[in-house]
Amino acid sequence: MIHNKPHFVFVYGTLKQGHRNEHVMQQARPDFIGLAHSCEPSFDIIVQASDSSIGKFTPGAFVKALPVQGFHIEGELYCVDEQGLAILDELEQVGVYYNRERHNFRVNQQVINAWIYIRIDLSEHVTDTSPYVAYNNKGLRVKWR
Repeated sequence: MIHNKPHFVFVYGTLKQGHRNEHVMQQARPDFIGLAHSCEPSFDIIVQASDSSIGKFTPGAFVKALPVQGFHIEGELYCVDEQGLAILDELEQVGVYYNRERHNFRVNQQVINAWIYIRIDLSEHVTDTSPYVAYNNKGLRVKWR
């Protein structure tokens, strides 16, 4: 899998196609690689109440991935350049609300090491601590521990 853009990024929430921050992902000029899932069962997706996201007021829920013993989470894999990565870092407020970490993801029968945004602190406004494996704009797919 050869790409001109050096950064693979795995997204699992509002940056996915059809979700409220898809427009930010499009500003990053990504190449869509495909649907993917984490190789390690080390994440949970947690629903957290929010009354806004950067650049757009949107009541509702969004997701967090946690590096714990959990599940293989599902999402989308993209490839972006340095400028695109900076756009995503700004949305996710890296160092304030999220850390950007590298993990392995399986897409199209290949394993790719990609960036994922991991929430730093979930202590504020957590409305549901049930673990999920996928998030979509039509509802969450639940997988209990």
